[in-house]
Amino acid sequence: MNPMDRVREKLYNENSRLPFHEVRAVVCRHYRRKGMIQGVMMDRKMSAKIEWAQTRDELCAAVEALGFPAELGDACAKHLGSPKAMRRMIAYLQYEKPKKAEIVVDEMLAIRSEIDLWKEKKAAEEANRKYNEMLYYGPFGEE
Repeated sequence: MNPMDRVREKLYNENSRLPFHEVRAVVCRHYRRKGMIQGVMMDRKMSAKIEWAQTRDELCAAVEALGFPAELGDACAKHLGSPKAMRRMIAYLQYEKPKKAEIVVDEMLAIRSEIDLWKEKKAAEEANRKYNEMLYYGPFGEE
C-alpha cells in the first residue's frame, strides 16, 4: 500500500482523527518520490478532505478547550458537514464560551437549519427561474 492510499484510507475512515500536519507530510513525501514538483496542487477531492480534517481538528480543539469531550466536536463536525459551517461553530464557541453541552448542540442544530433553509431557497429560486424562462420562451424554447 503506497502512502497516498494510507492517507486516503485514514481520511475516508470516519472514526480516525488524522492531524493536518501528518497528512501534509505524507502527501509531500509521496509527490517527491514520484519526481513531481514540490508545489504541485493536489486534486480537488483530496485537498477538500484535508481542509475538512483540519477544520474538524480545530473544532475538536475548541470544544476540548471549553472542557467538553472531543467526541462532541467530532459529532458536531460530522453533522455540520462543511468546513465553512465548522468555522462558524468555532467562532461561536470562541466568542460565547457556552457552559453546557446542550447549548453547543443547540447552536450546531441552528447552524445546520440555516444551511438547509439556504439550500431550499436556492432550489426554489432556480425552479422559479426555469418557470419564468418557460413562460417567456414557451415550453420548447421558442419565442
